[in-house]
Amino acid sequence: MPLPKMWAIILPILLLQLLIFPTVNAGHPEWEHARFMLPEWLSVKPVEPWGRLWPDKTIKLCYESEATWRKYHKYFRSAMRLWYAAGLPEDFKVREVGADGCQNMPHEKLLVIDTPELFATDVGLPTLSYLNSNNNPNPQRPAMWVSLYYRDSEAFRVATFAHELAHSFGVYHEHQNPYYWIPGRQVFAFNCDQLKGFTELTQGMSQERIWGENGLCKSYTAARAVGFPSMDYLPMPFDEVMSPHGIWSNRATVDFDSIMLYGSHLGGQFDVSVVISLADGTIFQETTDPSVEDVDGLKLLYTTVYGIPLRTLYNDPRSPYFSTFRMYAGCST
Repeated sequence: MPLPKMWAIILPILLLQLLIFPTVNAGHPEWEHARFMLPEWLSVKPVEPWGRLWPDKTIKLCYESEATWRKYHKYFRSAMRLWYAAGLPEDFKVREVGADGCQNMPHEKLLVIDTPELFATDVGLPTLSYLNSNNNPNPQRPAMWVSLYYRDSEAFRVATFAHELAHSFGVYHEHQNPYYWIPGRQVFAFNCDQLKGFTELTQGMSQERIWGENGLCKSYTAARAVGFPSMDYLPMPFDEVMSPHGIWSNRATVDFDSIMLYGSHLGGQFDVSVVISLADGTIFQETTDPSVEDVDGLKLLYTTVYGIPLRTLYNDPRSPYFSTFRMYAGCST
């Protein structure tokens, strides 16, 4: 049979098969998962000038004192066991560094600081965009402020440390995804006046300063600038975060099992205060274990191309250790 006539017969058959049988997108399971079943997570942008991730998936811990180490080191170990039990690969690590090591390259270590009742953690690692020292401040070493609140159970304390470690690995709160706060299809509602200490913290402030478009209860940027507690609830700026979900995000895409989701009463003036809820008033509780999607989010963040941290060499002028490198390399000019 002539070749053109043969293709005239075969081609319709092939096209019919494409219509009848589903196609398979072959490839690495991580990529298939990332494309078709995106986990719920919200992270720092792991590129300059927003932030960096920990090299080798390893957080290097330093303690402000031996007393702080004695008080807290067991919680970090228990928190990582919680993550491993949830399915996080064991190449994600938290490694304690000795006193001498903590003095060397402090910007590559997480400093643990004891406080009376504060929990706060820098997300990811500080950026190294310091080519122009006149326009850019010196990099601050990453830190985690921790406490042992007397009313918390041991299980809740371990869960809190697991939550804070996720921040250090580069993950923000589930409820602060800006796509969940789009007007007209808003998923969450935030009751700023139910925050603990709201009256005292806002004393003497104008209504515009509190409730205006750029007020402390409406703007994450304004709250962050002064450390107002609403910064842990309000939506992040779109250009500062990365999420697999876009404008199609809705209530169904929220991971209510996430350890990065605040419960409705957390941070409230009273035990019954509702600080955050769904837009229809539905309340929810925080969890004490990382979810499957928490784990998948961290894996995706650290294993995809955009999430692999680039190491800044010491001879790079952006490195905070550039001057030390030049000194030991014999470069005095």
